Amino acid sequence: MSDTIRIQMAVGPTRGQFTVLSQRKIYFGRAPENTLAIEDERVSRRHGELQCAEGHWMLINHSSNGCTVNGRKIKKDKPHVLRSGDVIGVGKTTLFAVEFMEPEAPAVGSGAELTEPEAKAVAEARARTAKARLWIGVGSFWVLVLLIIIIAQMLGGPEKGTKETNDDKAMTESQIMSMLRQPLKRTPEEAQALRNLAKAESGYRAISGNPRADALYRIHYDYKQALAFFGAKSFNDIKKNEVQIRYTNVESMLAKKIWRKYSRGHERMLMSEYEDAKRDFNGVQDMYPESQSLIHDRIHAHFRHIEVQQSKGKNKKKRRF
Repeated sequence: MSDTIRIQMAVGPTRGQFTVLSQRKIYFGRAPENTLAIEDERVSRRHGELQCAEGHWMLINHSSNGCTVNGRKIKKDKPHVLRSGDVIGVGKTTLFAVEFMEPEAPAVGSGAELTEPEAKAVAEARARTAKARLWIGVGSFWVLVLLIIIIAQMLGGPEKGTKETNDDKAMTESQIMSMLRQPLKRTPEEAQALRNLAKAESGYRAISGNPRADALYRIHYDYKQALAFFGAKSFNDIKKNEVQIRYTNVESMLAKKIWRKYSRGHERMLMSEYEDAKRDFNGVQDMYPESQSLIHDRIHAHFRHIEVQQSKGKNKKKRRF
C-alpha cells in the first residue's frame, strides 16, 4: 500500500481544502512546527500523529484533551488503526478527514522496527486481513460451484415456454452510492430547507456506535433536502465544508449497510434460498423506502426471477409424479 494520505481540513483558514502528504509520520497540533498546524483552542500544541507502519495508517493521541475517530474517543498514546474515510476530531469538534488505499497484508521484514503498541495494532489489522481472505476464499468456492451449476443448465438448454431475462443481474456497490447521490427536486421554501438541515445535524450528533439504517436514511434525506433548496451538489459549494464531511460520512455508512444486506440477498437468490433472499430484499426496501429508485426497480426484478424459478420447481415436481 502507498504511504500517501489525502486530508480534508474541517477547521481553520484551510477548512474544506485537501492536502496530499507522502510521509510515514504526520504530526498535528496547534504549534506551527507540526506537519498539520491547526488553529483551534481545543487542540494541544503537539496533539497527536498519523503514522504509516507496514502498510497500515494509525492515529496516536498524545493530548489529554483526547482524540475521536468518527465521534468515538480513543485511548491516549495507543495506536488506533484507521480506515479510509475516517473523521478525526477532538470532543464534538471535527478536525479533518482522511482518505487512503485499503490496507494489504504487509511483506515479512518490510518497514522499520515497531514499538510494542504499534506492533499490536498492526497484528490486529493483519488478523482482520486474514479473516477477510478466509471469507474471500469461501466466497470463491461458492462462485465456482455456481459456475458449474450455470454451465450444466446451459448445456441442458432452456425449457420450452421460458425466456432468458436480466432479472437476476446484481447491482454494484458503486451503483448504490450513485443512487444515494441523486439530487432531489428543489425545495420551494427556504425555512423548510433550514429545518431539514437542523434536523440532519441534530440526528448526526445523536448517532453512535453502529447506528440503525433507518436513522441514517432520515439524516441523509434531510441533508439532501437542504442541498436541493440551495441547488448544490455538495455543501462545499455553499461554504459549509464541515457539514459536507458529516454528510459524506452518513452517506458512506448508509451505502455500506444497504450493500451488505442487498449482496447477501442476491447471493441467497443465486443459491436458490428464495425465502431467505426475499427477507433480505424486503429489509433493503425498509432501509431505503424511496420506491422511485434504481434499487427498488432491481429488487422487483429479483422478485420476478424468484417467482419464475419457484414456478419451475413446482412444475418439475408435478412431472415426477
